[in-house]
Amino acid sequence: MRFISRALFLFAVLAPLAGCAIADARDAAEGRVDIVGLSKAELRMCAGFPTKTVMEGDVEIWSYERSSAGGTSVTLPTLQTLLVPIPGPSFSQNSTTECRAQMRFAGGRVSEVAYAGANDVMGAEDAACAQVVKGCIGYEPGKGQPAKPSSPAPRSPGAPTPPETERGASSAGR
Repeated sequence: MRFISRALFLFAVLAPLAGCAIADARDAAEGRVDIVGLSKAELRMCAGFPTKTVMEGDVEIWSYERSSAGGTSVTLPTLQTLLVPIPGPSFSQNSTTECRAQMRFAGGRVSEVAYAGANDVMGAEDAACAQVVKGCIGYEPGKGQPAKPSSPAPRSPGAPTPPETERGASSAGR
C-alpha cells in the first residue's frame, strides 16, 4: 500500500513537468504554422536575427539554433520505521536539448519550416523549439505580438517608453 501511495505521489509531482513539455510542443507546432507566409523583416521582428543564413541558387534558408541544459530530479522523503529508515525512491532525468529551426524562403516569404536536433523533451516532440518560435505565435505585422491577458510584459528599468504611451491626449490632435 505504501508503494502505491509513493508511486501516486511521484506521478503527481512529475505530471505537471510533462505538462510543460506538452505545452511547449504545442507552441512549436503552432509557431511552425504561424511563421509560414511571413516576410524576412516580419520574421526578424518576432523570432529575432537568425544564427546562420545560407543562399543556394535562388533559395535562401535561415537557421535559428538554441540549446539548453537542464533536467528534473525528484526524491521522495525517507520513511521512518521502527527498525530502519527506508529511503524514498528518486527519479532523475538529465537532459540537454537543442533546436535547429530552418526557415526556407520563396518569393521573399517563409515557405517552409523544419526542426532538427535533440529537440524532444520528456517525449514531447519538438518541445525545445518552442523558444525559437514562441514570439511568432499570433504575430501580426505592424501590431507586434498579441497582448497577454494575464499580465503586461515586464520592461527593464531605463527602457524607452513605447510610442503609444509617449503620445498623450494633447498630441493626438497634431
